[in-house]
Amino acid sequence: MKSKLLTVLTLVVLHFHPGKSTLAPVLSVCSRNDPNFEKCVMEVVYRIRKNVADGDYGDGRPAPKLDPMNFDLMKIDRGPTFHLNLINVTIQGASDFNIKKIRDNLPERKFVITTVIPVMNINGKYDMNMNILLMQVAGTGDFHLQLNDTVANLKMEYKVTPQDAEVLSGVCHTEDPKFSECVADVVDKIRPNIASGNFGKDRVAVPLDPYWMDKMDIDHGRSFRCFLRNVTIEGVSTFQILKIKKDIPAKRFNITVRIPKLFVFGKYDLDMNILLLKISGKGDFNLTLGNTLVSLKLQYFADTKDGKDYMQYRPLEIKFKFDKAEFYLKNLFNGDPALEKIGNQAINADPHVLLEEVRPSMEQQLRDSLTDISNTVVRGSEILELLPP
Repeated sequence: MKSKLLTVLTLVVLHFHPGKSTLAPVLSVCSRNDPNFEKCVMEVVYRIRKNVADGDYGDGRPAPKLDPMNFDLMKIDRGPTFHLNLINVTIQGASDFNIKKIRDNLPERKFVITTVIPVMNINGKYDMNMNILLMQVAGTGDFHLQLNDTVANLKMEYKVTPQDAEVLSGVCHTEDPKFSECVADVVDKIRPNIASGNFGKDRVAVPLDPYWMDKMDIDHGRSFRCFLRNVTIEGVSTFQILKIKKDIPAKRFNITVRIPKLFVFGKYDLDMNILLLKISGKGDFNLTLGNTLVSLKLQYFADTKDGKDYMQYRPLEIKFKFDKAEFYLKNLFNGDPALEKIGNQAINADPHVLLEEVRPSMEQQLRDSLTDISNTVVRGSEILELLPP
């Protein structure tokens, strides 16, 4: 029963595909940037309660029925002391659930949902043999069970699987006074594709979220050496476009974006001096970045073939401006708990000292990847197709 209920609620919540062409007709989209995101999800689920019960979302896609739920067999066998077969089981009332809480972790693509089902009636056939204290209870026949105020805690993870289709479905007119808003809308439509690197029809680029880097090495001698390995960055695709400045005659865009949260983790090997303290260690690290600003300079040019001017980007320029940051480095000072705590406190007293050392390598690798992504998106498209007057 647990797995079936989870399957149904997963279908309900995660039918919120970013691409409108794949959205079930009865559903509507909840923006991940909406401060009332959880309330929006609740309202949509309650509105389609009957569809949830029937397993019919109006597009022919099969989904399990939630109410009533039917099971041919539920079997529990723990040897001579406990044997129970439930046959032709029907559960009614599951679709009357009330959502009490939704906790989302969109950068990690996770939901934790708490629901309460006021009343469930369960009927079917039983075949039982069990021991309760000194009594052996056995029998076969019909059974009925009523459950009241049942709490169901659901943990769900999802992944983005873009459809094999053209994803760049919009064009923005350069003379449109709302050009920046148009670009932002197009980017939002392909945000899942940007994250996964899959743009359909053999258009594959580097995945941006999570973003993986093999290594970052900074070596300034004995005063500062930092080697990072197997670095993963989560949350890059949650960027918000703050400003777009275009210069069409110069074929140039300057874009400023904000990334609310970035989660960075991997392996480190560090030797550095902070004031009179020499900090060293080797092990796992994690870093949380808040309110990061990113400035991008994009320069495109005409790649002329057969008399047609196709858009292509030169290596872009990227600049990070970090705001809030918190490091945690495990196994500092060979894992001494007291010294590890002191070392992390010293680093986090001014985390930008370490961040500014890492920043150039991080910018370099993201520059190459974002250039690859930009050219993958526009590949085979003429400049005037994408940017008409």
